[in-house]
Amino acid sequence: LLEVNKQWDQQFRSMKRLYEQKISDVRGKLASSQKYIGELKKEWALKQRDFDKKLLLAKEKLEQEAGEKKRLNVQLQELQQQKGCLREQSASVNTKKDQYEHEISRLNKALLEALKKQSSSLFGPLSLDESTWSSVHQELMTQNDVLKQQVQIYEDDFKKERCDRERLNEKKEELTKINEELQLQLKTLSSQIKNFKKEKEMLERKLNQKYFPMPQCTANFESIIVTGSGYHQDHQQHPPDYQWYVPNQLPPDVKQNNPNYKANGKTTA
Repeated sequence: LLEVNKQWDQQFRSMKRLYEQKISDVRGKLASSQKYIGELKKEWALKQRDFDKKLLLAKEKLEQEAGEKKRLNVQLQELQQQKGCLREQSASVNTKKDQYEHEISRLNKALLEALKKQSSSLFGPLSLDESTWSSVHQELMTQNDVLKQQVQIYEDDFKKERCDRERLNEKKEELTKINEELQLQLKTLSSQIKNFKKEKEMLERKLNQKYFPMPQCTANFESIIVTGSGYHQDHQQHPPDYQWYVPNQLPPDVKQNNPNYKANGKTTA
């Protein structure tokens, strides 16, 4: 019986050491898993801050570009209105120019006919002297110069309006090109924001699916604890039978753990 009890005690000690070692290993694995999860949380927080920063910058850039686009649209509308006004003014000036040229031509013809009639009725044919013809010619030349100056003024106004119209067309084309570039940038930024959102959702799903569930080592730890506690309960229910031992020959652990054992080798109730 003593040999059986010794074997039983040795087996109990070895099992105890084994389960203590397993518990220590599981605790180490649990600590490393918690440390790894903490590192992943820190990494995810850094990525989240970086993503929020990029998203904020993209929103600010979109707002700036939207304001710039609005301002350019207002300028484009103003230029279109100015273009319409200049077109109307140009049409009005062209009409007036045609009317003035027609009126000048009519007046020149009427003046020549009046001078011919006056000279023929008063002096007869070819009866004007040289000084009279010179004064008449000078007057006609003066009127012609005045009319030429008026025509030149109208031509200058017309050329100026045409240059303004061409400049407005160039400005319109430039604004249209800028508007197209802004539209392209807006689409690019919108696609980048969508990609950022998808990446954020993907990271959140990965963290929720892979890193935050209870590790398997914790479940194993609980099962080992349950098994160990069952073993202790079984050991308590069926302890080794020490009643046949001689008091002086008890194992050392029984001597140390038995509160009723005294130094004289006797046990007390």
